[in-house]
Amino acid sequence: MWGKAYFHLPGLFEFYELYQKFLPLFFEHRNWFYEWAEIGSIYGAPADCIWGGGRVGFGQNGLEKSILEYVKKNYPQYQLISSTTKVLLEEKELVKELQRPEFNFVVPDFRFNPRLDFFSSLPLHLKKKVEFLCNECCWFECSSRKECYQNVSRKVLGIEFEDYQCKSPFSSEGYKFSRAMENPGFIGIHKIKNVYLPMGFNQFKIEGRSLGSAIVLEFLLYYLTKPKFQLEVREQIYLDNSLDLF
Repeated sequence: MWGKAYFHLPGLFEFYELYQKFLPLFFEHRNWFYEWAEIGSIYGAPADCIWGGGRVGFGQNGLEKSILEYVKKNYPQYQLISSTTKVLLEEKELVKELQRPEFNFVVPDFRFNPRLDFFSSLPLHLKKKVEFLCNECCWFECSSRKECYQNVSRKVLGIEFEDYQCKSPFSSEGYKFSRAMENPGFIGIHKIKNVYLPMGFNQFKIEGRSLGSAIVLEFLLYYLTKPKFQLEVREQIYLDNSLDLF
């Protein structure tokens, strides 16, 4: 075994009730869950929080610098993470971001995930700063991902603008975990165990703050829970003999 994988889970505030039930199960019935999987953090933002998930700056270096200085001064114990919303697509850009001492972790654009030759060439101290986004469902061929993030930022700030129209051929379907699994950038549990952990990477982010709690539970089952205990986890959280779906 090559050490443990640390998962960063979505929805600290958005799915508070879900985690109220899930976390006691995770710690009290540890044998139900993969021994090599740990919860690194649960991230999220309160409702109407302006700086929601790092998107508000959408690449403005001056704003990012001001926020970094403020956080480091007032909350020196906090870890700082460079967001995937920067959409860094060049290897030199990503290496430069990883070398920035102010960031504890850097989340690359999910389209970097299959570039194993590049990641294997990184020195170990930079590998430890990479936090892979595992379950992105966005179209792998998308050329306007940054525009999408900018769109979210403007909405949060209340700026009037022409709404961005997603160009994905699957945009009308919304998020589907089954489609995310077919994405070339998807990182599943077998790749984590057999590819990324042996290469020296151990930080993995699960997206989903804008989704429903049912699909987030499926993420928790897939990435953390042994298959033989997944039904028991469902039963403990919501499933009983009086539940009707239709």
